[in-house]
Amino acid sequence: MTTSPSPDSPRPQPQSSRRRDLGLDDFIGILVAFSTIGAILFWVLGRNEGFKGFPTLTGIVQSSQPAEPAGVALPSSRILPAQPVPLATVTPTPGAPVPIAPIKQSPTPIPLPSPKGRVARVIPAIPVIVPPPPRPRTAPVGKSVKFVDVPDKFWAKPFIESLQTRGLIGGFPGGYFKPNQPVTRAEFASMTQAIFDQNPVREAVEYKDVPSDFWAAGAIEKASRIGVLKGYPGNTFRAKQQIPKVQAIVALANGLGLKPPAAPGKTLQVYKDANQIPAYAKNAVAAATVAGLVVNHPDAAVLNPNKIVTRAEVAALIHQALVKKGKAEKINSKFIVQGKK
Repeated sequence: MTTSPSPDSPRPQPQSSRRRDLGLDDFIGILVAFSTIGAILFWVLGRNEGFKGFPTLTGIVQSSQPAEPAGVALPSSRILPAQPVPLATVTPTPGAPVPIAPIKQSPTPIPLPSPKGRVARVIPAIPVIVPPPPRPRTAPVGKSVKFVDVPDKFWAKPFIESLQTRGLIGGFPGGYFKPNQPVTRAEFASMTQAIFDQNPVREAVEYKDVPSDFWAAGAIEKASRIGVLKGYPGNTFRAKQQIPKVQAIVALANGLGLKPPAAPGKTLQVYKDANQIPAYAKNAVAAATVAGLVVNHPDAAVLNPNKIVTRAEVAALIHQALVKKGKAEKINSKFIVQGKK
């Protein structure tokens, strides 16, 4: 006979088939373990040349920068920023998730070297060629030319025509004579070279400021050798210097070989401005006055010795020199000075 268990007796507990649930302490232990493993793994991989085959950030920046060709200078303000490369994230084994914050690296700008030795482009300067002033043309001998700026009543027209028909002087393009234009020392030598045919009185002087290809070099050499014109100290001639009237008179007097009168001072009294005549020129001016070379306009009694001589005045002086040599006819003019010995 079977005995039934008493309702008051304790029932046997069935053996549980489940594992015990994780407690808080167990979860904290697992979290610490995985964090430690992950940190060690990240540190080991970070030391081994960019994760064993993966390029590092520095390598990518250096290899991605194109090589600069030799001799090409880049502007110093150009900066090539390196492209950021995301780092690999370590995935832990299945279990409790352990997030690892990625390390952010700011790209380091790599400044390029400033250009050195930059060669500036040099634009060659174009020389400005200044054309020389036009020189008067010599008309054919015996052919009279009517100059548009020399009217019939012009005081020096007879003297100009006399020299022009002999081919000693000429005009400018357009039919101009330019009677009031100043005369330079070179032009005076050129205008007077044809009226003197005497033998040289001294050796030729090589003036430093008169090149051999100068247009009046031959006339200057002749005027210097026969004693018509003299140079300045230091073997200079000053060809482009405008010549005063007193120098032109002295040159003609020397070229003609005129002798001063016995009383030069008395002869010079004919001029109201005789006190303005330089001392070196008084004898020559007195000799030229007695010989009838001097022509003064508008007042025959006013010499204006230091005034720059004009083309019209030089034409009058040269004509009177030809009259003295017997190579030209006398001209009746109230501007010719009648000197006394």
